[in-house]
Amino acid sequence: MKKIKLTKLMLSAIFSAGVLFMSCDSDNEILTEEGLDLEVTIGSPRHIETIGESIKAFYNGKSVTLFQIDEERYLYDGDIILNRNQFSLPGEPIDNRGTYNGLTWTNRIVYYSYARGRNKPNNATKNYWQGAMNAWENDLNFTFIEVNNNYNGDYIQVQSNRDGYAYSTSIGRAGGRQVISLDSRYFDTGSMIHEIGHAVGLEHEQKRPDAEQYIIINWNNIRPGSPTYQFEPCTGNCVGDGVFDFGSIMLYPSSGYSSEWVYDTSIPTMTKLDGSTWVSQRSNLSSGDIAAMNAMYN
Repeated sequence: MKKIKLTKLMLSAIFSAGVLFMSCDSDNEILTEEGLDLEVTIGSPRHIETIGESIKAFYNGKSVTLFQIDEERYLYDGDIILNRNQFSLPGEPIDNRGTYNGLTWTNRIVYYSYARGRNKPNNATKNYWQGAMNAWENDLNFTFIEVNNNYNGDYIQVQSNRDGYAYSTSIGRAGGRQVISLDSRYFDTGSMIHEIGHAVGLEHEQKRPDAEQYIIINWNNIRPGSPTYQFEPCTGNCVGDGVFDFGSIMLYPSSGYSSEWVYDTSIPTMTKLDGSTWVSQRSNLSSGDIAAMNAMYN
């Protein structure tokens, strides 16, 4: 295991989808910051001093690297928070914890509710959620049905946060309540479309198992101890549908990463095979995103 520090500059530059480092009180459905060393600067992303130990685990049938937040919660791939019962550690029986029916929502029907209390979504977050739902309904024929917070089935609870994050708590349908939360000061409809992508089964595009056939990771420019799991290809239960999609709403940017992560910020962290670069797209589902979801759900 090793310690890793993520700072404000790294967070603001790295994750266009947003990053989560929070804990969740499952009894009252309120996210808290207990146990984390955090500093708040209003109007800028959260400065996170440490998020604990990195561990190897098995999630959704594949080997993954997680970063421990507290005894029960772990960060996966920058904007996914997993509870301890969603994955297996080495030496434990490997199962498909955290998944139902291959990650999918039956008949493309997604149930959702709005959180109450501290994390009740503000009007901006609700508007972004509505816009994101419209995108998934119009482009992929998903249906979103609102339920209350006492719903006994599987559903997404939509939350607001004031911590500079956008995140989901599962890749695919987790069973019971799962969360999508967004800080509307920094993120908008595009980020909400991205997080719904996770909730219905999409991984980040740069992690597809055949990524090295399309992109180059400049590992020599990444500092030791940096969260390189962001770029490591998915191994195990994952498939890259079609060709690599540089317009995917699930793809991270080619460059713009902090000097605390890379040695030379002028050098792109990811490039195409010909050395050219790209920016992240957070406007709409791409044709590749739509094709991938149709392949998953048909």
